[in-house]
Amino acid sequence: MGQASSLIFLAAILLFIGAITFTSYLQGVRDAAYSEEASALLGQAEAGLQRAQTAYVAPGPANSAQIAVTNEGGIPIVIEGVLEVPRAGSGGGVVYVESPTRVLPGQTGFIDVASGYAVYVAVTSTGNTYTVVTAGGAPTYTLEWAWGTPSSYQGASTWFGATVEGYPGNLSDLNSWVSCTPTSADSEGYTAVGYVEFYAASVAFQMSTDDASAVFIRPADNPAAPWTSVFGSSAWRGQGAPTSYPAYNTTVSVQPLTTYEVVVDWVNGCGPGASIIYAANTRPLTQFSVVGWEWTDPIGQCSDWTLPCYQSVAQAPGSPPAGATPQQEGTWVG
Repeated sequence: MGQASSLIFLAAILLFIGAITFTSYLQGVRDAAYSEEASALLGQAEAGLQRAQTAYVAPGPANSAQIAVTNEGGIPIVIEGVLEVPRAGSGGGVVYVESPTRVLPGQTGFIDVASGYAVYVAVTSTGNTYTVVTAGGAPTYTLEWAWGTPSSYQGASTWFGATVEGYPGNLSDLNSWVSCTPTSADSEGYTAVGYVEFYAASVAFQMSTDDASAVFIRPADNPAAPWTSVFGSSAWRGQGAPTSYPAYNTTVSVQPLTTYEVVVDWVNGCGPGASIIYAANTRPLTQFSVVGWEWTDPIGQCSDWTLPCYQSVAQAPGSPPAGATPQQEGTWVG
């Protein structure tokens, strides 16, 4: 054997030993008790930092033992299984669970996992892996608020466990209708705008309102897209205290793990009022920017003279109704 051949043979042996060593190293990391540093190293080594090219992993919507993988590529992928990485100091080792799940481009696959782990690594058919870090299992997100006027509503319990509170901070005028009288205005209300991310393909919205409310959503990355009116005009009417909780229920189809703009309009005809909203599997990404306003029907243009016409609200979600006079501005957390 010549010197050149010997060097090639030696290089091949070294590469083979190196491959075995690296494979053994990864296996050793899998079999050992995991720290946050080790789990991050595993994700980097196996995924090759290609996470964004094919899939996006996030906590799942159904319960604390599920993750969601969205295929952002152009070809189908198969989730072969999930590595479940324990919390640092727990004394347990990583667990690999086979869970073949086919996910088409643009769609989301939901994968059941054991709860309580610190990190979940979804292994796909492309050879890449995608990591989601959780704290004691995947969290459950909700969009919710419960505002109301004193005496009639504040302090009352809601169906989702919250207590009705007074309108916050700079929007405190909505707690009183002193400035809302037939001599000054027919009604007062607010327009709230915020951004959320949905964790399911179908999202259930629930609402109780006194008087009227309307909710609109659209994908945030496409301002030209038409708005979806979640409840339509069904809740846009004069009404007193709800006789059932929630008074309105509906389910809307959405694209999971996509940012949506959400607009809520509420109006109260100068009396006790409440605005109570709940949507599961919905993660608020921002605070809601809110404008409080008063409105007077100048020429009796609407069937209920105490409320702006629903058509004027639906034509320009995100802005106070035509003819409304802004009174206060503020924010609140959904």
